[in-house]
Formats: sequence, structure tokens, C-alpha cells
Amino acid sequence: AGDCLMTYVLDNRVLKRKTGGVRHRNSKELADFHTSAVSMWFDYIIGVDMGDGWFRTLEGNFIPTSIDDVTIISRREDVEVEFVLDNSQLKSDAPGIRMRRSCNMEDVDDSTLAKWEETVRGVDLLNGWVRTIDNFYMPMMHEEIPVLVRKRPDGELAIDEGGEFGELALMLDGGWTQGSD
Repeated sequence: AGDCLMTYVLDNRVLKRKTGGVRHRNSKELADFHTSAVSMWFDYIIGVDMGDGWFRTLEGNFIPTSIDDVTIISRREDVEVEFVLDNSQLKSDAPGIRMRRSCNMEDVDDSTLAKWEETVRGVDLLNGWVRTIDNFYMPMMHEEIPVLVRKRPDGELAIDEGGEFGELALMLDGGWTQGSD
């Protein structure tokens, strides 16, 4: 497995659990829950696949790589997610965003236009760009204003209004049931 840090996704596409995510463990024991560390479904997580059924996070916590024999840790580049074109902060008069042929703002493809509030599927390249399923590129920001927002599995936009841990705090306030992962 090695110690090469990579970016993965906590993947619920096959398992389809109703929980918000997966609690981290202090060790490679399923019952050894961390008191507060949680990764939400479809969050990006950085760490190492230990090759023994466990994933070690950058912080040193552990997450099982499968639940009920279903893999829940996927390489980030293998997971396409939905993004919504959001004009709520930019307030542009333009009808939408032109796709790009590369991760270069000047490399516009004039034949493509994604309209505001449309949903596009793609991979977050973690550099401010999304590669769409039809191999075009879209910027996530325009002049430091978000214009492409990841859609959570429940259909809501993943806008972090509560600070970095806002969603986590809501999850913990709601409590975890005995059957949580």
C-alpha cells in the first residue's frame, strides 16, 4: 500500500446508506470510534489506503474501506458528482458559463453554454476546475466568487454557510444512532 498520500472520496453510490457519513476510528478496530471526527458521504478525504481494509486519514484516524462488503473509499478521479451553476452571489446578466477546452479561462469553447441553475456532472480536479463528463472544463469561481457548487446527495447545494465545520456540527447535534457507520 505504501505511504503515498492521495485524495479519495467517501463513496455511497453503491451502499446507499441513509446516515450522513462515517465516523472515524482511533485504531483499526470497528468499535474504537473517534469522539468527533466524521467524514460526510462524498467528502474528499486525504490519506493512505493501507491495503488491509483500512484507510488512514491525513490526521492519523482510520476509516474502514468497506461496509457490508461494499467498498466505500474510491479514488477521487473515479467519482463523478453533480454541480449546479450558481449565480446567486455573482449576479451576472450573462445567461450562463461557456465551457472551456482546458483549465485555462481563455480557452473558451464558443459552441457550449451551461445555463445558470443547470446541473452538470463531472470530477472536481481540486485546482478550481471541474472536468465535465463530456471532457470540457468549467471554473468553479469567477473573480473569487463561487459559480459552480457541488450538489450533495440529498439534492441540496454544498454551500458552507456555517464555517468549515458547520455541517459537521449539525450532524453531531442531531446525534448518531446505534446503527451509524
